[in-house]
Amino acid sequence: MKYFKYLILFFPALLIGQFETGYYINWNNDHTGQKIKPTIKISEEESRIINCYFVEFDEEENFKSVKYFNSGKPSSNTNFGAHERIRKYTKHGYQDEFKNVSGVSTVNSNGIKYYSFKVDSNGHWIEKGNIDDDGNLVEENGISLIKVTRDSHNRILTEIRYNIKNDTIPDVNDFRIVHLTYDHNNYTTSRQNRDEEGKLINAKYGYAKVVFQFDQNGMFYGEEFLNADKKLTSHPNFGFAKIDFRDFNKYGKNYREYYSDESGYPCSDISMGKIVYNSNMSMQEISFFNRIGERSEDNRGFSKIRFEYDSNGNILKRMNFNVNDELIE
Repeated sequence: MKYFKYLILFFPALLIGQFETGYYINWNNDHTGQKIKPTIKISEEESRIINCYFVEFDEEENFKSVKYFNSGKPSSNTNFGAHERIRKYTKHGYQDEFKNVSGVSTVNSNGIKYYSFKVDSNGHWIEKGNIDDDGNLVEENGISLIKVTRDSHNRILTEIRYNIKNDTIPDVNDFRIVHLTYDHNNYTTSRQNRDEEGKLINAKYGYAKVVFQFDQNGMFYGEEFLNADKKLTSHPNFGFAKIDFRDFNKYGKNYREYYSDESGYPCSDISMGKIVYNSNMSMQEISFFNRIGERSEDNRGFSKIRFEYDSNGNILKRMNFNVNDELIE
């Protein structure tokens, strides 16, 4: 394995999206960009311990807001950079604004005042802009505007990202125009990089297609990288061509994962990871093993990675250990 870097993809889902106000592990599992669909509903008692979101809908099942809680306490450690995200519907679409843990309107952690969504005639968004406090487009992670096209089922078909200079910005796979495919349950089956003639073309990491595997209930259990010839290709940063998630708990957290090489066989040095979680379901540590179940190290000498968090849920410290559980400075 050239270079192993543990990849946190996104939370798996155990249940099909619901539209009831309540506490959920995942605040949105809709792959098509049509409607907010939270998954894995938990009780109010569980919400005092488990990291979760409180998602609110109106009587017509329209999304109103989402709040994040870390071990029962309001937290801003979210993928939208604030404690609360509130949707306001406008004449030409809708906009999502933010509040901090004190309930005060604020910009998010990237300086965004609100996300502005322009919708098509069916009410589904086709443009998303990041707006700052002065009402201007501003970049978030290098992106200021996203434009999508939709298929006959109103699912996102292509996605293009732009910076403030209107240059196209590739996604994490280095795909400049992302082409998406879905299964009959509307779960994403792939993100693809294609040329103007529609042919698969390898991006800078050596692959042209990322394949996702979901079961009928939306459980995310596998991912693989394929080149333009549709052959498995190892990601140069992650060191594997395929990852499979197994042994899930009721909160959708997997305890084991398996890494395969370009031949589809377990990777020679690190072929399995075993995960331990804290009581709030944040990852406490992950340990790596070889093909015969022995503790093993990657080329940096890492055999175990342990995480410590602050009160907001942010990673405070990442500690790396060798196969003898000795801390690597």
